[in-house]
Amino acid sequence: MARYHADIGSGIKAESPSGEERWYRVLQEVGEGGNAITYLVVQTSGNYKGNNFALKVFKNISNEERRERFFEEQDFLETTEHPSILTYRDKGTYYDHPFLVSEYLPKTLSDVIRGDPVPIPERISYSIQLLSALKYLHSLEPPVIHRDIKPSNIFIKGTSCVLGDFGLLKRADSGTEDEGMVWKESTESALPYFYRSPDMVAYGKDEQPLTPKSDVFQLGLVLTELFTGWNPANRPQDDDILSPVVLDDIGHVPGDMGGGVVALLERMLVEDPDERESAEELMDGWMGLFEEAAQASHSLNGSVF
Repeated sequence: MARYHADIGSGIKAESPSGEERWYRVLQEVGEGGNAITYLVVQTSGNYKGNNFALKVFKNISNEERRERFFEEQDFLETTEHPSILTYRDKGTYYDHPFLVSEYLPKTLSDVIRGDPVPIPERISYSIQLLSALKYLHSLEPPVIHRDIKPSNIFIKGTSCVLGDFGLLKRADSGTEDEGMVWKESTESALPYFYRSPDMVAYGKDEQPLTPKSDVFQLGLVLTELFTGWNPANRPQDDDILSPVVLDDIGHVPGDMGGGVVALLERMLVEDPDERESAEELMDGWMGLFEEAAQASHSLNGSVF
């Protein structure tokens, strides 16, 4: 078994931001991607002893570009604090493989979309929280672009929504990546296949720089799926991830708030980034819709959620 694979029950030592040594015991593997493997762990020392966390071990230490992206994600999470962004805990090294520890949130927005219908005030609340996360990221100096917004990278805890997996984050002033662009990797392309933005395609073709508004388009696709049950983005032509992004009509969102939801989604899915609104500009529209939905739900059910 590869060294980055941890045995169930094994202990792993981490170092907190304060320098305190903390230990975790591996409970089970919860997922593996192209760059990392994630475990459910329980903290066995320190103030949070007995609490569960997610431990993400980076695999591709021989790929310097991907290794640097992992460290950048680690550094970003270590210095970031926002209620709608995944909470960082610790970091360390496991047999030369760097890892980070974050809060453990097993439920994703994919589970919500595939599950029983969620009341519309809750869905609108998720939308606002995610826009708040983007507003925060895009207001940093330099702005941070997530680039990998999709339902499986959004986590649910109660009525709260948390944006995670910052492995593809890009700082707006960092220029163009090497390695033939991130999108052109021959295997495990970093471009989110069904959640591409026109901006990402143009960037992948070296036609224009990438801006934070790419995240707004990606989130628009995710929220359309949340409200309608399907993603309006067509499969890339000839499976070419650099083919134009083609969208079907958003369709119908049922209920009294449906028309307002569709209008806001359309504002997020504007093809030209120069004409597309920012996360901050979109907030007021979604907030107004939420207040209306919350009032209607409270009048009908006696509660907002």
